[in-house]
Amino acid sequence: RAVWEATDELGIARLGRQTHTELFLIFQSPVFVANALMWISLWCATFFLFVSDTQLWFTIACAVLGVWTVFVQRGCSCVSWAFEDAVAKIP
Repeated sequence: RAVWEATDELGIARLGRQTHTELFLIFQSPVFVANALMWISLWCATFFLFVSDTQLWFTIACAVLGVWTVFVQRGCSCVSWAFEDAVAKIP
């Protein structure tokens, strides 16, 4: 929704929502290339932010799942696990 509002505020032609006649008229205007590049840049930036946000939440969920797995495998003995001498256990 924010991208649509930004497109309206900037006065950019929506390339994917125009009819062939409208595109032909817009194509003849001197600012068509600038508007097209701005429209493409706006959507590419939006897609990049969407992918970044999705990756962030996926990484956080995997970290929580990993910590939970460690605690379950160690029998939820967090205190002994945190303060044990791991170097002394190496044969």
